[in-house]
Amino acid sequence: MDSEISPGPNKDGNYMVFVEFARDKGFPVNFMKLLNDIKPVVSRNERNIISWPNKDKLELSQETLLDSVVTDAEEYKSVKASRMAQNESFFNADTARPHQLKEDFLKILVNPNRYVVYEVIDIGDTKKLLEKYDLSNKPIRFDNGKILRLQKMLGVCYNVNNISDK
Repeated sequence: MDSEISPGPNKDGNYMVFVEFARDKGFPVNFMKLLNDIKPVVSRNERNIISWPNKDKLELSQETLLDSVVTDAEEYKSVKASRMAQNESFFNADTARPHQLKEDFLKILVNPNRYVVYEVIDIGDTKKLLEKYDLSNKPIRFDNGKILRLQKMLGVCYNVNNISDK
């Protein structure tokens, strides 16, 4: 097991704890035991979970863990490979600059010695993503230099818009 706490609070004022466990059938019980052990030093009992590749925030319970966390190591490798292939298919190899897509990060080669790195929040149908993140009625800015630069790096097949400065 390995764990790490975020250096500061997120936008909601909460600290995040990143925990790695062995992917086996005992995971949910072991995880709940850990939470029980730290109750005396944690002031809040409200706990949520975001598991990869799900990314949805769920109320934590043993049932939620069983439903949302892949506990079989081989199945996890398969899910991870499938997800990476799906994300990679987003890019047009003929027009995009050389890049690496790993987990939730996109590295684009700017010059032989330098990459720029972006966090990938989600990939999918534009309309569905705008609805999912409640962005349908937000103004879109076209004057942001960073957005123009990213669009140039991805190539002419892509339209990049700035909806939020977050």
